[in-house]
Amino acid sequence: GILALKLPCTNGQWLDTTCPALISQKRLVFDPNSQIRPSDLNGIQYMDSLQVIYCPWQLKNVTAWPPLLDTIVLEEADSLSFIPPLPQKLKALTITLARCTLPPLPDSLSLFECYYYHYPSLPSFPSRLQVIRLEWCDIQELPQLPDTLNVLHVFQCPNLLCCPKL
Repeated sequence: GILALKLPCTNGQWLDTTCPALISQKRLVFDPNSQIRPSDLNGIQYMDSLQVIYCPWQLKNVTAWPPLLDTIVLEEADSLSFIPPLPQKLKALTITLARCTLPPLPDSLSLFECYYYHYPSLPSFPSRLQVIRLEWCDIQELPQLPDTLNVLHVFQCPNLLCCPKL
């Protein structure tokens, strides 16, 4: 019933996955100043039309993503012990404070931003990736950079001692 805080699609504490308002929702943007801060996004995968999710606070659980999602922004992701496989149509991923391994990045990804990543390695970069921004990360090496890369921004990653050939 977490998603019901903004949507009239509940039956008691359960999400009504046949509700038109739920199925047709394209953006799920949580207000960072809201007192309502769900930490569990279980059920989000039923939002079949969802294209964008922005969550500015700690999440503890996401079991699956909607299939059409093209943008994910997760701030304060340090409570997640697992990030489910990313949607195959994902174009942009921004993640902050991750303490778990990231899943493989889909081939469709063109923007990857990672801030305060507390793990020594990143998944392979997809061949279409155009922008990579890494700040305050504990990574020790970068995967092979794609030929399509236009922007590589690395800041305050003290364990990163070398870059792949550009």
